[in-house]
Amino acid sequence: MAITRINTDQITDLAVTTAKIAAKNITSAKLEDNLSYGSNLTITGNLTVQGTTTAVDSTNLTVEDPVLVLNSGAASGTNDTGILIERGSDDNYALIWDESEDKFVFGNVGAEDGTTAGDITISNNADVVMGNLSAADITMS
Repeated sequence: MAITRINTDQITDLAVTTAKIAAKNITSAKLEDNLSYGSNLTITGNLTVQGTTTAVDSTNLTVEDPVLVLNSGAASGTNDTGILIERGSDDNYALIWDESEDKFVFGNVGAEDGTTAGDITISNNADVVMGNLSAADITMS
């Protein structure tokens, strides 16, 4: 059987189709170290991201999961954990579980950017507006 070699200058743009690539045959050794894809990408299976930082830069984010898990993998309750609201050049605010106080806090967290692993400094408690409130005990301060 004769071997036919194809030189790279013989392959034109859009000439390689899925029919010409063996199934499950693209490996990471054939990809760039920093891969960027400039169009829509749909993943129909699960996506596992391994690393210390995952950034999502999106205008709208929809999450179907009814329960969000924060501080996953913690061995004990040592880190304040919650949701931070970035406000540009104004002070940021957060809803956090304050480990040192064992309570939820709505508060001004200044320039906190979410990179603190441990105690988040709350400079002032924030006002909260809501409908009905049901509580076992209310302490006035």
